[in-house]
Amino acid sequence: MVEPGDVVAVESPTFTGLLEVLRESGARVVGIPVDEDGLRTDVVAELVRRREVKLCALQPDNHNPTGVTLAPHRRAELAELAVSRNMFLLVDGVYRDLGFGPAEVPLSELAPDHVVFVGSLSKSVAGGSGIGWVS
Repeated sequence: MVEPGDVVAVESPTFTGLLEVLRESGARVVGIPVDEDGLRTDVVAELVRRREVKLCALQPDNHNPTGVTLAPHRRAELAELAVSRNMFLLVDGVYRDLGFGPAEVPLSELAPDHVVFVGSLSKSVAGGSGIGWVS
């Protein structure tokens, strides 16, 4: 999915394992700040205006380590950017089921052809088991 030299936007802070995998692939990783509404989509929009971004990797629900959930207006903005710029969203959903209250609309519903979802049971059902999937 990512080739050497491809630009990949990631949340900052993010999971260090993701950074290691992306750097080993030869991707050019660009950190995007996270605030109380989640990933700063205004910063993503500015980045895609300047460069072709192949992938944006994020944890939109119960982000680790901040705990924030991507606000509905930012979900819509990010989905629109993904579609208009032909950018893929790599959604790490391992913490999606751990929140309280109603869940936000999944990005896969807003931009179904541009989302790769990674899930796991290791956080919610069987800690440490390493069971996961990609859809």
